[in-house]
Amino acid sequence: MRVENVPFSKSALELGDKFGIDILEQGLYGGGDYELLFTASEERWDELKDEFSRRDLVKVTKIGRVVEGSGASCVKDGKEFGIRREGYEHFR
Repeated sequence: MRVENVPFSKSALELGDKFGIDILEQGLYGGGDYELLFTASEERWDELKDEFSRRDLVKVTKIGRVVEGSGASCVKDGKEFGIRREGYEHFR
């Protein structure tokens, strides 16, 4: 996932700056606010993006890619880091 592509709202970014909150940390592990996350083939990306736009559905944003292997990672300022297995657990 490329951090610079994640669509944080202007309000979230402003609050993060004002109160010294790491918005990425909250987005990855905080829970409480949800976006739909899905995968699509590279070949169909433009078609899907255009179809969502044409139907005036939600704005879709490409934030990363799926590659062979295991685990998940982020790239921020050209540096890769892993995503911890933590966060809100819905069924506890």
